[in-house]
Amino acid sequence: MNAPVPCVEPGIVFTSEFPKIGESVIFKATGTDSSGVLWDFGDSSETTKGIVATHSYTKSGKFTVMAKTATGCLAARVVSISPKEPETKSVFPIVKLSSTTVFVGDRVLIEDQTPGANSWSWDLGENGQVSVERRVSMAYLTPGKKEISLAIKGDGISGTSSSIINVRERPEPGKKPVPYTPPAPSALSYKYHPIYSPKFKAAANSRNRDAALRPLVQMLCNQNGTHVKLNVGVLDEKSYNFYDFRTKLSNDEQSNWVVDSVLMRWRKSDGDECIEDIYFIISSHR
Repeated sequence: MNAPVPCVEPGIVFTSEFPKIGESVIFKATGTDSSGVLWDFGDSSETTKGIVATHSYTKSGKFTVMAKTATGCLAARVVSISPKEPETKSVFPIVKLSSTTVFVGDRVLIEDQTPGANSWSWDLGENGQVSVERRVSMAYLTPGKKEISLAIKGDGISGTSSSIINVRERPEPGKKPVPYTPPAPSALSYKYHPIYSPKFKAAANSRNRDAALRPLVQMLCNQNGTHVKLNVGVLDEKSYNFYDFRTKLSNDEQSNWVVDSVLMRWRKSDGDECIEDIYFIISSHR
């Protein structure tokens, strides 16, 4: 009658293999049906009763979690809490191109000027050429539009952007190059908007184009506002197509542009009319 009751040690399982500060971790005692399991989470917080318990840690480190059943059986397990990852702010990389129109074989300098960036991943748009340097020199071997994409990371920042370089066939000696004719926007898809076209024209011609354009783009049903495609029609034998308006407006080569007209294309989204594409026509300079 006085024989001791054998102790069946419970097991401890918990969610999340690598929990972080502030995350809710669910602990469960296995091998026991006692609702009187007492939990000690090893961080001087209050104990909790139950087969299942939830707890979040306020600091990183290793903590010994103990589960004690009503019969006095005890189990322990160490849980490692990782520091909370710092929040990353999304930014628009500032890419500078030495030229946006070159001949086959000519070198173009491509440089990221984003403050705080310390990691770069370039796709240079031809034959799978990539780079992880901040500044890249590239000579294209085939004609066509080359899309350059960039992903950056830095001190609490990350972002992506893309730009287009037009690579043209080199003219034969003694022959004049054929002037480039920019594609005209379709009369059916791009239209002049009596309210917004003048606003975009004024913003594009302002001294701080980036600050002036950003709220306009975000207001027109594109909350991300970062990848509205700007088709820039240039009537002086050059054409620039960019997918990130900040990159487009930050290049020194475009600093003296004057926008003469703005056409817009729209789409329907949940019953609202939203901006999809903007076509700037530029034919003069400051």
